[in-house]
Parts: sequence; C-alpha cells; structure tokens
Amino acid sequence: MKKPSLEFHIYILTMCFSMTIIGVVTLTVMLYDVVRMSAPEITLSGEQYDKYQTNQAFWDVCRLDRLCADDGEEMPEEVMLSELRKEWFERVLSSEGHRGMQHFVLMLIALVLEILTGVGHWLLWNYLNRDDDVVAEGEGVKSGDK
Repeated sequence: MKKPSLEFHIYILTMCFSMTIIGVVTLTVMLYDVVRMSAPEITLSGEQYDKYQTNQAFWDVCRLDRLCADDGEEMPEEVMLSELRKEWFERVLSSEGHRGMQHFVLMLIALVLEILTGVGHWLLWNYLNRDDDVVAEGEGVKSGDK
C-alpha cells in the first residue's frame, strides 16, 4: 500500500493538537459546571446575588419587576419579607444548580464525541502505519536474501 503523505501526517498532528485544546476547554467548562451544581451561590452573577442579600434590595427589585407588588404598595413586615426573600433565593440557587447540571450533561456528550473522534483517527493512523511496517519488514527480508 502507498505510504501516507506528509500532508496526512500534518493533518493527524493538527487533529491531535486541536483535540487536545478542545479537550482542555471542555474539561474546564465541566469543572465549572460541577462548581455550579455543588455551590450555586458562588456562580450566581453579582447582580443576582446582591438583590437577595437585604430585604430592601429584594423589595426594590420585586417592585420594579412587579413580581411582589404594584407601584405605591407598602413594604410588608420584615419577617414576612425575609421569608419571601429566602424562599426566592432558594429557588434561584436551585435553578442555577439545575442549569449547571444541564450544561454538564451537554459537555459530557461533547467529550464523549471528541473521544470517539480521537479513537477513530488513532485507529486510522495505526492502520496506515501498519502497512508501512509490513512494507519495511518485506524490504528487510529482500535485502537479506541478496
């Protein structure tokens, strides 16, 4: 069989380099998703986190978004507002963890596909190099016969 060309060798090395970079990026994103699932309060944006830290900040955002009350409505008692704020904060944390899990699964699928592509290229490389080894062994036998 014909020996693989220089272009093919360059292609294989480029694929190896590209897959290494993609693998590192994928694993980094997956690590971030693990943090997002296990400690969602760390990965919330500053804006999201801040609006649940005080009753006043929570009330202001609620009123502006018209989620809790209409304009001009009085602020409820501190105890009731604290309970509502904590309940909504738990929902936001749960949602952040869920989004982290979804993204982790997506990245896991991407990693599996990358591994399968890498194995395919590795098998192709071995197949083409096996033919080179057979040709090299055949040439050694012929030169020994002379």
